[in-house]
Amino acid sequence: LSLLRIELPGPVMDFAQMVGGANAFLAVLMIGIGFDIRFDRSRAGRLVKHLALRFSVTAVLAAAMYFLLPFSEEVRSLLVVVAFSPISSAAPAYTDKIGGDVELASTANSISILIGLALMTVMMIVLDM
Repeated sequence: LSLLRIELPGPVMDFAQMVGGANAFLAVLMIGIGFDIRFDRSRAGRLVKHLALRFSVTAVLAAAMYFLLPFSEEVRSLLVVVAFSPISSAAPAYTDKIGGDVELASTANSISILIGLALMTVMMIVLDM
């Protein structure tokens, strides 16, 4: 719509703003609903291995994006922060579809939320955003 320079009527914009204002609440609600840590000691090693691999690769990719991409510093900083975002909440559903360990995926997802939010905050502080 923006590219075509089409403006929506006032009532439509008012409704869209009202619905859009609920996005933050719904996002936090979905995180709360999906947050489920089931810590099974027999899977702890695999969980730590998966999360360590995920965040190690993320750190390498984030450093590469920041130091190698030809974008402005603002764009590179934003890409670094986004790289540390939590695992998609759809990951356990896809894990189920391929016959994987859904409980492990759900726990990794929940822990990824905590680690990801912390690392994103640290990156924002370090990159002075």
